[in-house]
Amino acid sequence: MPGPVATEVVSLVRATMSKLESVGDIYGDTDNAEGLPPAFHDVGKHVSTVYHALKMSKEQILQRKDDSSCAEMKPSAEDCKRKADCLEKLFSKVVPSAANEKMENYRMAVRELGNESRVESLMRDAMEDVKLLLTVDDEMQLATKSQLELLVKSIEEVSAIPQSLQDEGPTLRIQNNGSGPQNVSTGNGPQNNNNGLGMQVNGGTFHNINPFLPRSSS
Repeated sequence: MPGPVATEVVSLVRATMSKLESVGDIYGDTDNAEGLPPAFHDVGKHVSTVYHALKMSKEQILQRKDDSSCAEMKPSAEDCKRKADCLEKLFSKVVPSAANEKMENYRMAVRELGNESRVESLMRDAMEDVKLLLTVDDEMQLATKSQLELLVKSIEEVSAIPQSLQDEGPTLRIQNNGSGPQNVSTGNGPQNNNNGLGMQVNGGTFHNINPFLPRSSS
């Protein structure tokens, strides 16, 4: 019977596998492929490799007698689960949507999750986490040799996927919570503000005019 730490790691691995299985099911719906960003196809082809690598690591963890050896695996298992969660969110928001909405839905999802949540980045980083699980020590590496080789090849292919979205900078937001005027210029040109009762004269050259004296009526 696995110890408490091994049980935690196995639980994380199982949860990650479940998320990847969901991603595979969503991607497998070829009726919704039209308009899908190419990176989703490139990532979808590697879901099975990651799933089976995790399955093999889980089987090896369950056989371990030294529970303390699993402590080093836990951070990688936690990180991998978080990325699998994000992958499922991306696929569930983008794949089922209408063809003409897929790219915008993808852009909005990445904006919500962060620039590092592009589909190819998430998959590559999740694969790196699984690689850490499979290479945690010589025993694990030897037992998972075949899956590790497949995983390393998949990491190379996913790392070569072109960036699916450009980084988006922070959006400029201006908010005035007070009762007074708010004079804001977000461009490069001059800005002239008159928030008082007097007249305002901007630019040019004026002769024999005192703007502070009242104008005579004709």
